[in-house]
Amino acid sequence: MIKVFISYREINRAHRDGFIGMMENPNNSFSYTPEYSEEDIRYKGEQAVKNYIKEKMGLCNLVICLIGNDSHNSPWIDYEMDVAISQQKPIIPVRIPNTSGGLPPKIRYLPIIEWDSKEIQQQIYRFAGVYF
Repeated sequence: MIKVFISYREINRAHRDGFIGMMENPNNSFSYTPEYSEEDIRYKGEQAVKNYIKEKMGLCNLVICLIGNDSHNSPWIDYEMDVAISQQKPIIPVRIPNTSGGLPPKIRYLPIIEWDSKEIQQQIYRFAGVYF
């Protein structure tokens, strides 16, 4: 099973949920599971959050970064991209529908994938080394 870490701004939580719904749709042939936090651990402090992100991302094969209007200004998305790069995780930026914001600075060199389940699936399988 391919495990995917989903990076997103809290303001885009509904789109994260929509992305997960798309992944779990039985009409799609996805065979991977999303990794994200339902538990709010921010009250434990910044270092606890950073450790949690490192741990969760370490369990994953790759990272999906949901790109909205303001993702490029998020210090937490920047941190998650730093962790992904340091852990040598493939990163797939996915454009949230009806948004036009730029990529976070660390991943500006990557192409953005549109919100299309077949294209996203192909990219996930490509980066996970799965061929069909």
